[in-house]
Amino acid sequence: MTAASELSAPGDRLVQLESARGIASIVVVLHHLCLAFLPALKAPVWEGGLEYTPLYLLVGGEGAVAFFFLLSGFVLTRRLYRDGALEPWLCSVIKRLPRLAVPVGASILLGYLILAYAGAPWEAAAALSGSTWLRDFGNAGLPAGFEPSPGDALRQSLFVFLQPYDYYYNSNLWTMGPEFYGSLVLFGLAGLSGLAGAAGLARRRRTAAVTLVHGVLAVLTACFYLPLLPFLAGSYLAFLRAGARRAPRLSGAATAALLAGAALALSFENWTVNTLGALLLMVALLGDRALERRLSGRLGARLGLLSFPLYLVHALVILSVSSAVYAALQGAGAAGALVGLATVAATLLASALLCLPFVVLDSRWAAWLDRAVKAGVGRALAQRAKSARPGALRRGLELSGSGKVAEGVGFEPTVPRRHTRFRVEPVRPLRHPSAGIEGRGT
Repeated sequence: MTAASELSAPGDRLVQLESARGIASIVVVLHHLCLAFLPALKAPVWEGGLEYTPLYLLVGGEGAVAFFFLLSGFVLTRRLYRDGALEPWLCSVIKRLPRLAVPVGASILLGYLILAYAGAPWEAAAALSGSTWLRDFGNAGLPAGFEPSPGDALRQSLFVFLQPYDYYYNSNLWTMGPEFYGSLVLFGLAGLSGLAGAAGLARRRRTAAVTLVHGVLAVLTACFYLPLLPFLAGSYLAFLRAGARRAPRLSGAATAALLAGAALALSFENWTVNTLGALLLMVALLGDRALERRLSGRLGARLGLLSFPLYLVHALVILSVSSAVYAALQGAGAAGALVGLATVAATLLASALLCLPFVVLDSRWAAWLDRAVKAGVGRALAQRAKSARPGALRRGLELSGSGKVAEGVGFEPTVPRRHTRFRVEPVRPLRHPSAGIEGRGT
């Protein structure tokens, strides 16, 4: 899942996407509340549930995750396609795993504490609600003879990204594997696109090549691993917007048609159709000014800030605090409406309180990591520039006196000013397809 810092770089914010991501996080919370305490609502409409109706948008967890993945594909690549520079590409690749690992590791530690010391309230609640999801600790797939331990939780903090089905301390982290491997595929695509731009490949040919590669990968993922499909859709959307001279704007009728199509595609669970629905929703969010204004206020920014921490902690809250409240009230014979309201209120309150330390951890870790990686990459590229031959400098670096890469250069390094000890007169740079795009990229 995309973190808030990746959507809100200075001068490059897309607040409406932060808002949409926050809303999608709430949908995932409602999805898990239904799985835990009202599993019948997840059934098809002909069996008394909500699936295949417009109301399923409120509890459709798979559709919300498809939107998360598509949003990641868009956000992780849009600046790389637009700028085509080497330094941000290297920084993105290096930061990706540690950027996610620290907050994810903290949530795994929380899962260990619940498993070790909470007294299994999820089992008591599951016996009353009939939820298999709740009974199995959120479909965690606990190993036979499992005993929670700090060492195992620490090990899982890394392997949750690398090894399938290794997420039993916090089953909501099943998305971290697709998120990590999907981002690597996207960085590869953006890197190849940048190299093609630096090599002077004509715009039409480059667009055709990128389209072909995305199409082939989409077919392969559709055949073998569908969760990667939304990443590719988001990446291709970012590429198209990076190459556009002006971001297209939609009429009210076009926006309404896109939102209606998205609602239909997200009213049931199917990765391919959900990806299409998420794509339609993204196009509407990016192209309609009225929708952008409505979702770009302070509330939207705060929803975006809370969305990643909320995603990390809410399932653990449901398995502990919410289950305890539900079991206690049900056992006391309370009315069903009171049980439901109290359980939802306990979930939201406990999740909000638990989000606060995660927000602080996530924001401070992201800021420190960003500074450290940029400094390290800058030093490495400066050293490369010093050791390069003069001819190579003219062809590759094209440094101006300010120490920055000349505007429009393709997949080339940016060297900080403090490391520039020479002046090379710039030659005419290769024309990057995205040259002329406004800095905001929206």
